[in-house]
Amino acid sequence: MRCFLPAAVADLGEIAPAIFFSGAPACADTAALRRALPDADDEERELVASLAAADYSALAYESGPARRVVLAADAAVDPAASPQLPCDVTLSEAITWDDVVAILIDEEAAEAAVRAAAGDADALASLEDFDLLWYDVTERGDLAAALQS
Repeated sequence: MRCFLPAAVADLGEIAPAIFFSGAPACADTAALRRALPDADDEERELVASLAAADYSALAYESGPARRVVLAADAAVDPAASPQLPCDVTLSEAITWDDVVAILIDEEAAEAAVRAAAGDADALASLEDFDLLWYDVTERGDLAAALQS
């Protein structure tokens, strides 16, 4: 299933075989999300799931370049034990970079808004003004290097 994992800029440089382990939180087009958005199509529900993962990424921001980072991956998932949102799931097994199909990340202009939203759910609304940019997973190394400079 296509899922969206909230991540951090530092995760882009991760070289370990498994980058997220079983039980890691993610967002996906779940049955609960389909019930919550009955008029939405698959693409709209995946957008909702990816933006939810982006919000989780912003809330977890601690240091470094202030960007929301979301990894789109094909992985087996389980329902979240205590979901906050209808798209919340957890990974059933560890995933590697081979499972990741795309990287979604904020443009530089979003940094102030991401810093403001870090740990502040009320400030997340300011992030609606910024689009997540799409990168192919093969661009990960260049993207990590550019963000660390």
